[in-house]
Amino acid sequence: MTTGPIVVFLGPSLRREDAEALLPGGVFLPPARQGDVYRAVRAHRPARIGLIDGVFLNVPAVWHRELLWALAQGIAVFGAASMGALRAAELAAFGMVGVGKIHAAFRDGRYPPFEDMFEDDDEVAIAHGPSELGSMPVSDAMVDIRETLALAQAEGLLDRVERDGLASALKRLHFSERSFARLADAARDVLTADRAGAFSAWLDGHALSQKGRDAAELLRRIAAEERAAAPPIPVRLEPALVWERFVAAEQDAEASAEEEVVLAELGLDPQAFRDVAIAAMGRVDLGRASAGLPASEALARFRRRRGLASRASIEAWLETNALDAGDLPRIVAGESAADEGLAAVPLRHLRRAVLDELRLTDRYAALAERARRKADATGARRALPAAPVLDGALSWYFERRVGTPVPKSLDAHASSTGFSSADGFRAAVWLEFLYGNPST
Repeated sequence: MTTGPIVVFLGPSLRREDAEALLPGGVFLPPARQGDVYRAVRAHRPARIGLIDGVFLNVPAVWHRELLWALAQGIAVFGAASMGALRAAELAAFGMVGVGKIHAAFRDGRYPPFEDMFEDDDEVAIAHGPSELGSMPVSDAMVDIRETLALAQAEGLLDRVERDGLASALKRLHFSERSFARLADAARDVLTADRAGAFSAWLDGHALSQKGRDAAELLRRIAAEERAAAPPIPVRLEPALVWERFVAAEQDAEASAEEEVVLAELGLDPQAFRDVAIAAMGRVDLGRASAGLPASEALARFRRRRGLASRASIEAWLETNALDAGDLPRIVAGESAADEGLAAVPLRHLRRAVLDELRLTDRYAALAERARRKADATGARRALPAAPVLDGALSWYFERRVGTPVPKSLDAHASSTGFSSADGFRAAVWLEFLYGNPST
């Protein structure tokens, strides 16, 4: 069994600060999608994994096979509350440990005290904001509504028929439309006006989160298992071509910790990153016309990158580069074609190609050395500050270093400059700000 940290995939089921209080020292990652468990094992070498939240709607959900692979590495894997409860019920025979009432309901096919079949994954699904903003929930889970209705019956506000009728009314809604507010509205169609008003007032102080309860139970359980853990059931994975291809692609595109800081150093200079990326991806045809971006938009982007705000500045740029106005359409089309070519390359593989290009051109070591100097100079101040301070650092970086306004989408900018996430970009900007402003 491995002896590394505990990794937990957590989103809207439980607040991050509550989770950290229950599991100090845990490595908390955003809701898992396909490949995230594999990458977490490679990056952190955990002793245990807690799967609570996962994404599923617009991206592939966390893979059964990667969870089995983690078990086969001797890692104890726990699941609860949301996606974790589903996967634990499906993989219990292989040693994944399920925790909590929701997991038990998926395992048994019934959510007491309700008598109807319990098997739909939409029971735990909610709509929520991006992980960068804390995965803020904007709807309520059906299981939480069920648990609250059961409590309302137990406290005498509803009878069984009313309880089941309200549950059916909310179940008919799309998961993104379910909420305790909608439950209060539905009660007005089932109960008398006085009772509906009393029920609505009761809801304000008694709405339950079974997902939160189960998530907390998982964290307490996984912390206890750290002190007295039985080895997981041995798992043997049968060969599968789709898995072998996935692993080969992941390993080919992985970046070490040092490589990450080198990519960050380069990515802080957007034009430098783009130049290296184009050199790395030599298949890009810089002479063909752009097929996707209208000429006016391509020209506007060309001018923004170089700060060519006026006609006079364009003419000066052309003169400096021994060009005339007739050359401009070709130059702009070539740059736009390069952008299209780069956008077609998966980011993980582009990052690997950029690292190779830096080594081949003897620029890797200088970037790594600057990153080391920066790390030494910033020391303990590297933790990300509160939003107002970080926003000031972002404004300083874009307006003074890059010469552009802060973009509307940090995710898009981060991806275009080689960062694997907006959070990684923010951290790199903060270090750059500290390094450039040592008295801060």
